Amino acid sequence: MSLFSAQLYPGQALGFLVLGASLHDILTRLKAEPQRFPKLDLIYSPNEPIKEPVIVNLPSNGIRLRFDGPEQRLRLVEVIDFTKNHITFKESNNERDLVRPPGNGSAFSSTDAVAAGPTFKHIYNRFLGPTYDGEFVGGGDNKEEGTYVLSYPGVAFTFPMPRSAYSPSKDVMSLLSHNGTQTATSMAVFSGDSWAQARDNLWTDPLPSLKTFVPLTKSTKDSTSPDEVALVRIHGGGKLQLIRKWNSTSSATHNTPGSSAPTSLGPSMPSTWITLGETSAQDLVAELGPPERHIP
Repeated sequence: MSLFSAQLYPGQALGFLVLGASLHDILTRLKAEPQRFPKLDLIYSPNEPIKEPVIVNLPSNGIRLRFDGPEQRLRLVEVIDFTKNHITFKESNNERDLVRPPGNGSAFSSTDAVAAGPTFKHIYNRFLGPTYDGEFVGGGDNKEEGTYVLSYPGVAFTFPMPRSAYSPSKDVMSLLSHNGTQTATSMAVFSGDSWAQARDNLWTDPLPSLKTFVPLTKSTKDSTSPDEVALVRIHGGGKLQLIRKWNSTSSATHNTPGSSAPTSLGPSMPSTWITLGETSAQDLVAELGPPERHIP
C-alpha cells in the first residue's frame, strides 16, 4: 500500500480533507479509493447521534477525523501516526516534508531508520518556523507525564513531556530544544488562531464556506457547483424554498412567486424555489448541480 500523501493547509485542510466538508462527502471520497484507504472505522453515539461528535478512524493511514454531531461537518483532522502518511507544506514554491518517507514512496517498515515523527527542531526551524510558547497539559491519572502542545494558527503538534521538566518560566526553546531528537506524537488541523483558543468552541464555531478554500475551487467541478442547501421551507401549493448555506455569487437567487423582490434569510443567503409538478429536471440540475445517482 502506498503512503497517503497530502499537502498541509493550516486552518483549512490536509489534502482533500477540508474543514467544513460533510461526513457524507468525506466517506464517499474515502470509499471510492479502497486500495488507498483499506480500513475505515466509524464511531458514533447510537443514543445521541446528532449531539455527540462522529469519529472516522483510518488506521492504515494514521489519520483520525472528527465531525460535529448536529451538522456532521469536519471539525478536526488528526495525524496520529506519522509513519503511515507523507505530509508536505508548500510556501513560496518551497515544498517541505514533515517527515521524509522511504525512497520508494511506500509505507515505513520496522527496519526503516527514520524517526517516528517530526522533531521539534525540524518543525520550529524549517517546516513552519517559530511560534509563540505553547501550553502544558497534564496527563490525567498519570501525574508524572504530560503533553506539551506547540501551536500555530490552524495547526498544532503534541510532544510528550514529564511534569518535572515543565516550568511556566521557561520558553518553548528551553523546554523542547534540550533534546533535539524529541519527536511529536500527533498533529491537529483545526480552524482558529491557536489550539488553546479553538478547542472550547471547536464543535460550534461557524465554519467558512468550502468555496473560500482556493485549491478546491481550482477544480472546474467544484468551482461551478452551487452552494449547498441549508434549509428547506415547505409552502402551500406544492412550493418548496431551498435556502443556501453559504455566500453565493451565482444567479441562484430567485424571486418569491408573486413577488418582485428576492427572498432569502439575508443578502448572503439566496434561495431557490421549486414548484412540484412544474419545475423540470433540467431546472433542478441547473440550480442544484448534477445528481449523485439516478434511480430508475
